[in-house]
Amino acid sequence: TDVEISLAQAALGTQLMLPTLDGDEQLIVPAGTQFGREFVLKGRGVPRLSSGGRSRGRGDLRARIVIVTPTKLSGTEEELLRRYAEERKLTVQMGYMLRYNPGIQLLVRATKEGWFGDIMEIDASMGKLLDVATRKRFAQLPGGGMYELACHLVDTVVTLMGPPLAVQAFGNATRAPQDTFVDNQLAVLTYPKATVTIRCNHADPFGGPNRHLTVRGTKGDMEISPLESGTGLLRLDQHRDTIKVIADATARPRFIASDLLAQAEHDPLSQSVLLTPSKSLAEAVREAAEELLIGLSRREILDQSLQRSRIVVVSNLQEAFDISNRYAPEHLIIHIVEAREWLDRVTSAGSVFLGQWTPEPLGDYCSGTNHVLPTYGYARAYSGLSVLD
Repeated sequence: TDVEISLAQAALGTQLMLPTLDGDEQLIVPAGTQFGREFVLKGRGVPRLSSGGRSRGRGDLRARIVIVTPTKLSGTEEELLRRYAEERKLTVQMGYMLRYNPGIQLLVRATKEGWFGDIMEIDASMGKLLDVATRKRFAQLPGGGMYELACHLVDTVVTLMGPPLAVQAFGNATRAPQDTFVDNQLAVLTYPKATVTIRCNHADPFGGPNRHLTVRGTKGDMEISPLESGTGLLRLDQHRDTIKVIADATARPRFIASDLLAQAEHDPLSQSVLLTPSKSLAEAVREAAEELLIGLSRREILDQSLQRSRIVVVSNLQEAFDISNRYAPEHLIIHIVEAREWLDRVTSAGSVFLGQWTPEPLGDYCSGTNHVLPTYGYARAYSGLSVLD
C-alpha cells in the first residue's frame, strides 16, 4: 500500500496510523525518509493460501512512502523545514520537476554509465513570459527568475555532475527602469573538466518550445529539446549493442552462452540479457558462460560488459516477451520450441533470430543488417536505417 506524506513530514519525521486487517497500526516515519522507502509490518497483510485453499498464515504488509508535494507549503511547515535545514546546514532545493522526465532519466543513466566519456560542456535554458503581477512578486526574490524556474536545471546538472567548483552569475532587467525584475539571467558553473551554462529568461514569449538541455562529452552528446517533450537526440562515437535471448527448458546452454558472449565482447557498454522460465537453464547458461570465458581473447572488454548483463528467471514465456518488448533490444533471439509461432508476440526489436540454429553473429556478418539497427530501446519507435535516411 502507498502511504502519502508531505515534504515537511518526510524531512522532519512523523507518526501515522496505518489500517490493517487487525485494526490500526502505528507507523513511525523517521526524519529524512526518501520517496519509495518501504516499511514492512510483519504478519499484518492478507492471509496466505496454499494451493489447496488452506490458510498458511498472514502475509506481510508493505507500506511504500509517497511524498506528495503541495503547490504551497503552509506557513508552519515552511518554518519547520527552514529550521531543520539551518540546524543541519542543508540547502532546501525545490527544483525536482525534471527528475521523472524520460529524456532526463535516460540522460542521467547515460552519464552515470560513461556513455559520453568525460563531460566537457552542458548548456541548458528555460524561459517563459510572465504577467505584470507575477513579475512584481518575483522581483522580491533574491534569486529572481533563477530561483523560480532554473532551479529545475540546477537540480539536473548537480545530479549529473555533483557540486561545482565555482559559480558566476549574471543578470539583466530587460524592462528597467520601470520594472526592476531581473528577468534575463545566466549562471556559469565551473567543474574540473567541464563548463556549464544555465540560462533563464522570463521575457521570452516562446519560452516553452525554446527550453533545452545539451550535454557534450568526449565520446558523444545528447540534446533534449523541447525540454518537456521527454525525447532527445543521442549521438555516440561508437556502436553500443544490446541482445536479449528468450529461451525455454529445451534450449542448449552452451549455444545461448555463446550468443550472449559474442554480443558482450563488442564493447564495454554492451549488454546481454537472458530471459527464461527455467531456473535450471539459467544456472546451466551461467556455468557455460564462465567456462567459455576462459579461452576468449577479449576478456578485458567482457569483464566490463558482463557487469551490466543479466540472467532473469521469469514466470512464463509470455512474461519474457512482455519484458523484451519494453526493453526493445537491438537483437532478439527466440531459442524455444516452435519459435516461429511466437514471432507475432514480438512488437519491439531491431532484428529477430528464430530457433537454436540461428545465432546472432549471422546478423553481424552475413545478413547485412549490422550497424543499421535501432539501439538503446529505440526499436519501440523506429525501424532500422534505410536509403531514405
